[in-house]
Amino acid sequence: MSFYTRVLISAGVLFGLRGWWNPSAGDAAAALLVSLVLCFAASRSRASGAELLVALASLQFGLAAFIHVPEGVLFDVIQIGAAPPVLARALFDALATATVVTALFGRMRAEESKPAEAAVSTVAGLLWRLAAAALIFVACYFLAGIAIIPFVRDYYQGRAMPKATAIVSMQVLRALAIIAALYPALRTMRSRRDALVLAALGLPAIGLSELLPANDLMPPRIRLVHALEMTPYYAFYGWLVARWFGIKAPGTGTPASHQ
Repeated sequence: MSFYTRVLISAGVLFGLRGWWNPSAGDAAAALLVSLVLCFAASRSRASGAELLVALASLQFGLAAFIHVPEGVLFDVIQIGAAPPVLARALFDALATATVVTALFGRMRAEESKPAEAAVSTVAGLLWRLAAAALIFVACYFLAGIAIIPFVRDYYQGRAMPKATAIVSMQVLRALAIIAALYPALRTMRSRRDALVLAALGLPAIGLSELLPANDLMPPRIRLVHALEMTPYYAFYGWLVARWFGIKAPGTGTPASHQ
């Protein structure tokens, strides 16, 4: 079975889970984007069994609903009471799709694989990278946000805007959640290059998949502006996470980030 056949089967399953009651082109495109990322991850991963399944589900759930729904609540786009069912449904979809992709690649049975060396090997190194990554993500978030203010001001006017401290705190948590969501997959990649490609393209692709389906929360114009806003800095942040928290560069005796 070819790679693209697996992508189409996975996309069909995810599309069926998400949009069978009200199918749309946006749902189909979102399912295709997510499936491309998951199938790439599975094809380049050394993992199998539950390890691979968890890594794939973490990509889909962690990089989509888990980092976007809480922010939607903070900005009064999503009602707080609606968040738990949305997250529960997204988790179910992620587990189901991850199971399908794992099965499509014939990796349901766990097999032993030699773990690659991590790019960071000391507690001090891990801590400064976490702090620096969060700071960089917050800076990118505000710079991108300032750039789109003229295009979204009318949409957010009249909404209860959170305090600056709450926004910063939310972005720090999102920055760390992205690292946590990417980490299981990055650590199982066959090469550092695969890890960089997965994170730099997978993070914006899965993030974009949340904005493609039509919904009652955001009109198409606002979703397009937010898509253009987040794609560049998501790609940069994904690349940074893979470089700092992925696997060590080949043929080096010291962590890759010190090269």
